[in-house]
Amino acid sequence: PIQFTNQGSIKDESGHAYYFGSQNDGIGEEVSNTEISSSSDEGWVRIYNTTQKYLLRKIVMASGETITFNYEGESGNTETFDSESYSVPYQKWTINPQKTLEPISSNSHTMITRGTVYRLSSIVTPNENIFFKKGQVRKDMENGILYSLGEIEVKNKLDSIVKGWVFYTSYIGNSSNVNECRLVLDSIAEYGNSRQSLKPSYKFTYNKSTETPHYKTKSIDHWGYYN
Repeated sequence: PIQFTNQGSIKDESGHAYYFGSQNDGIGEEVSNTEISSSSDEGWVRIYNTTQKYLLRKIVMASGETITFNYEGESGNTETFDSESYSVPYQKWTINPQKTLEPISSNSHTMITRGTVYRLSSIVTPNENIFFKKGQVRKDMENGILYSLGEIEVKNKLDSIVKGWVFYTSYIGNSSNVNECRLVLDSIAEYGNSRQSLKPSYKFTYNKSTETPHYKTKSIDHWGYYN
């Protein structure tokens, strides 16, 4: 059976142990900060800090070999998610003719969630190191500075290139509006130890005849249905 420990690790049936969360560098937990503010006369603001995810830091194989995962914080380290305005029952109630409680007023609130974002930068194995190199700053992310994945490179323990892949991207939709464009993968090129192409690139095409939905469509898809 899978075993859970109080040290942030999981051990599977084969004896491999998986470790999550922060280590000496303090990286390992993506913590979000949710701010809920009221538009009422009271004007209160409440802030909640929540750990959104625990990052996998290392795997210790049953044989004793270790695989390590390293992360980097994006410049700015902030991602602002969609703001939602909604009405909630105010804390005043009355008894209606059906003799049940109902709110006598409602109040509008705004919720904004911000979180620290980390990017996987490398995986270190007993025989090889895998590097994940960032590409360009994304145009379809509203706040903070986040990057696309530009390249994956594999090196041996002598620091020589084994092979790698370059990811070529572009945008569909209105690239001048952060909420109406989408990052898409155009092609993948694989190269060998001399960085020369090994084979023809894999290419992807997209239907650009329809507009991309606005990011803030409130969970409604292109056809108007709730997700």
